[in-house]
Amino acid sequence: MAEIEAVLKIGIEKVFLQIIASDENLSTAEKIDDCRKVIEKVRGTFGNDLVIMTDPQGVCFREDLRWGVSTNEKEIDAERTLDVLIHTASSFADAGINAFITIGRVNHEVKAVREAYNRLYPGVDVYSFSTNSETSNAYIQETKYDPGLALTGQKILVGNKHEMILRALIDVAEGTQMMLQKPIESFHLVEYIRCLIEEEIALESFLSKPVVKRLIEDNNLAGDLFVDTSSLLSNLKKVKLGAYEVSGTYMIYKMLEENPSVSEKLIFSLLDEMYKGFCSAAGNSLGLLVGRNMSWYARLAKEYK
Repeated sequence: MAEIEAVLKIGIEKVFLQIIASDENLSTAEKIDDCRKVIEKVRGTFGNDLVIMTDPQGVCFREDLRWGVSTNEKEIDAERTLDVLIHTASSFADAGINAFITIGRVNHEVKAVREAYNRLYPGVDVYSFSTNSETSNAYIQETKYDPGLALTGQKILVGNKHEMILRALIDVAEGTQMMLQKPIESFHLVEYIRCLIEEEIALESFLSKPVVKRLIEDNNLAGDLFVDTSSLLSNLKKVKLGAYEVSGTYMIYKMLEENPSVSEKLIFSLLDEMYKGFCSAAGNSLGLLVGRNMSWYARLAKEYK
């Protein structure tokens, strides 16, 4: 609450709440309710002018860093996970969020939330971590001693550009309004998607690549979503591109900050370059940047610019 108050004073009017339930032993329904109470408190304290975004991570986050409802065999039950996702999105919308961000772990998350919101909460936006990759830079507290823990099998392997872009296009077809690149450093994906939006790269040329056609056929992900490319392109042109600064990126800059031989101005300059690089890649489709460093950066921006 103190951090929100502080960022409001320096002109930041949007916050991303990543809420963790107070007790990991709570049932899934209890965790959803626990997180909902936090949103209600924030909304009640700061009023309707504050833009609140959140994701469902704290509801079904497992020790093995996978996300979702477990089967008896400890695997992910995709159907039940989508049911929980809809319940979570609806509960958070009731509490007063402005945007819900799908986490990018099971198929058709955007479709499930978008359909629920169209019926009940048409004013709440749906964003997505569409190009979520298996990077050891995420969940740094859990993976810093064993980067292999980051390989959850739920996200996309680093370097699988075509699959990441295809996943993004599926989310576009299913109704996402903003795609948040996670981690922020993958500028190449954002640049490619921006080129598709601006038709510098033809959508048909991407979809006709043998590797992309094979992904669609082998995984049966898209169904008939790509039959009408004119409709897909129309949706794509409405989408904004954002980025999420994962915990590992944050920790790198915190370690620099704690090093007495590194100046504060240099750390600011490095962050400034990274943020500018992303903004350049997103171009006219730039949406927003989400980062734990953002309030620190904003406070110093007036001094160093």
